[in-house]
Amino acid sequence: ILPFATNASKDISYLQAGIRNMLASRLATNTGVIIIDQSRVEQQAKAAGDLKEQGQLMQLGNTLQTDYLLSGTLTAIGQSLSLDAKLYPVKDPAKPVESFYASAASEDDIISAVDSLAWDIAEKSFGKQRPVPKYPQQAQMPATGAMPMPGMQPPALPTGEPQTDPA
Repeated sequence: ILPFATNASKDISYLQAGIRNMLASRLATNTGVIIIDQSRVEQQAKAAGDLKEQGQLMQLGNTLQTDYLLSGTLTAIGQSLSLDAKLYPVKDPAKPVESFYASAASEDDIISAVDSLAWDIAEKSFGKQRPVPKYPQQAQMPATGAMPMPGMQPPALPTGEPQTDPA
């Protein structure tokens, strides 16, 4: 897995490293593939120079003696983030390069976006089945105003006077 390029107005390098690590562990777990050590990938990528063209990426994959090479971009626009990834079939260049995408509304949602991206890759490229959640999502409580507990008084008004029930 190559380091993801970043497009952002602020420094998100901490996300760049974290996403790469999370993606590597999830792909290894979900597919059984062996992930090449990041330092080795970075060393070979640096030696290869500018990796903008598909042919250069395929050559890097051959140098690393890997079956696949994953590259991607992390883009931050406002609070939202998007992950775009391409999987290059190094050992079978007749196969098409596959593209994948995931998004997160904020940094708090990035883990679920990486999970989704990893499973998309596992399903499409490696024929793995995404697991069915063990528990159905909890039902949302209807937004029906405050539900005070029996025996509890509502908070006092700023004047110090107790609130009265408008009913």
